[in-house]
Amino acid sequence: MGDPKKIREALARVEDPLELLVSVFSSAPVALTIVDADGKNVIWNDAFTALYGEIPEGYTLFNDPTFEAQGGTAAVRRAFAGESVSLGPLWYGKDPTERVRLRDAAIVAEGIVFPVRDGDGVPRHVAFATRDVKAEMLLRASLAELERFRDAGIMGVAYWTSDGKITFANDAFLEMLQLTREDVLEGRVSWAELTPPEHARLDARALDELRERGKCTPYEKEFVRGDGRRVAVLCAGAALDTDDGSLRGISFMLDLTERNALHAQFVQAQKMEAIGRLAGGVAHDFNNMLSAILGFAGIVQSELRPNDPLASDVKEIITAAERASSLTRQLLAFSRKQILEPKLLDLSHHVGGMEQMLRRLIGEDVQLVLSLATNLAAVRVDPVQVEQVVLNLVINARDAIEGDGGRITIDTANVQLDEEYARQHVGVAPGSYVMLSVSDTGQGIDAAVRERIFEPFFTTKALGEGTGLGLATVFGIVRQSGGYIWVYSEPGQGTTFKVYFPRAATIAPPEERGSIRPAPRRGTETILLVEDEAGVRAFVKRALQREGYVVLEASNGGEALLIAEQHVGPIALLLTDVVMPRMNGRALYERLQKVMPDLQVVYMSGYTENTIVHQGVLDEGTNFIPKPISLDVLRSKIRSVLDAAGSLHGQQ
Repeated sequence: MGDPKKIREALARVEDPLELLVSVFSSAPVALTIVDADGKNVIWNDAFTALYGEIPEGYTLFNDPTFEAQGGTAAVRRAFAGESVSLGPLWYGKDPTERVRLRDAAIVAEGIVFPVRDGDGVPRHVAFATRDVKAEMLLRASLAELERFRDAGIMGVAYWTSDGKITFANDAFLEMLQLTREDVLEGRVSWAELTPPEHARLDARALDELRERGKCTPYEKEFVRGDGRRVAVLCAGAALDTDDGSLRGISFMLDLTERNALHAQFVQAQKMEAIGRLAGGVAHDFNNMLSAILGFAGIVQSELRPNDPLASDVKEIITAAERASSLTRQLLAFSRKQILEPKLLDLSHHVGGMEQMLRRLIGEDVQLVLSLATNLAAVRVDPVQVEQVVLNLVINARDAIEGDGGRITIDTANVQLDEEYARQHVGVAPGSYVMLSVSDTGQGIDAAVRERIFEPFFTTKALGEGTGLGLATVFGIVRQSGGYIWVYSEPGQGTTFKVYFPRAATIAPPEERGSIRPAPRRGTETILLVEDEAGVRAFVKRALQREGYVVLEASNGGEALLIAEQHVGPIALLLTDVVMPRMNGRALYERLQKVMPDLQVVYMSGYTENTIVHQGVLDEGTNFIPKPISLDVLRSKIRSVLDAAGSLHGQQ
């Protein structure tokens, strides 16, 4: 405040000092009012009326509950005591007694209350100078919300100048590019320095769009991070107004690393599915040919004397056919078209039973460590196929260890795969699983090999040292069993394969180790053989006749029904292929069983897409012989089914 004496002297020189003061008071842009010691408004200006409205009759500050509740009365008391006091913000709603939110407030007053002294310097009145700051507070709140959104979001945000210098970046951008806030604030970061040369043209095109229409079409590009690695982003931007007409802008960036990884997994899964369909079809057709080759070769071998000159030749034929059969089984496993016979299994117990065999397999120079959980949940899997998984993974681990020494570790554990894991691994469903992992201390695998490691015939071994079907077989078995397999490895850091099988709802029973079975006795019963492949049919008929059975043969279901109708005497067993033209094996058996209630059935198939198999799992209680057909398996299965039926009916 100026010196009162000098103010009086200045006013004395004005023609009408009172009019001057009234004009200044009434036209001031802020709300002004003077209040007496009772809290009554003495005078006020137009700005006050515009802000607060007309003052009601009998109104005093001291009977205003809103003013009192927000500390206004106390501020007035202090002003009468000689202080100048900041006032507000005071929130006023439509109902003076109601506390309101900022957006619902009619006004939010803020200002100062100060004493008005008489000639003796004693405060006789107090004056208020206030204004509505609601708009400013709303703006500050909006800016704060925007700042929180900018800093808390997953999208990177950066402001840049016409020369490409980044002047501000949010936390997401800094983390995405492995930069510090000091790098930005000190002007050490420019758009061009972060961009690989081959992506500069993308930025140039975006700048042209910004100049022409103020925004650019979202585009994908790469940045070079602070640690030298690259990150793929989806980038969009908008131009900001400037006083000098130069180009400034704001850019928004979304990290595409995870999306691109998931896309690569999806493409790989599609490729594996296509290869699997092709491999499965080829293996199925080849199995029928191998059944005939192996079958007739086995019959010839059994007819020859050990010193016969042809015996060694026949043995070579059988050996070659068995190797081919092994390849087809691996192809069917990869394509998820083999037929499984799942049982409730305790993986820890089952893998533990393989320990001695595994130690012989890997040799004495490699350490085998088993870390098997004792409280493992049961899984429903095919025990034979699980052994194939473990054997192939251990062999692969042994081959990855160079020279002498090294360690292979097999772990089992109950695990829970959550939504986050499922989101990062294509095709995985969250839930409860049993994990089987095989780790080695070998040379590790680079990213290019990891992408193709489960493909059939892909191998890093030298020509002639491997078929490239081992891990493909593992992949197919695991996926057909409802599980998942992932490989984790870096060059020089070893490799871990993790297999996840869904937990079963019940506890696995103790495993029974197989005992030596006696050779099956010869037969005398009549068997109806139905097979549309002539070579397979001829071999099976010949093999059964050699065992003493009477064989009636048919090439399809209709022919089999006619033969059964015309045959005089009982038919003990139907041996039928499952997939045949016009009538499948199950439908044929159901037709025949209506007139022959005691008829037994054994199905033959090498394919999973049929009526006795669902998603590769054999229907419970089904008697089945897989193709290619082994002479020993054929003989044993037929005899065991007939003997079981005889015992059931009280026959010996």
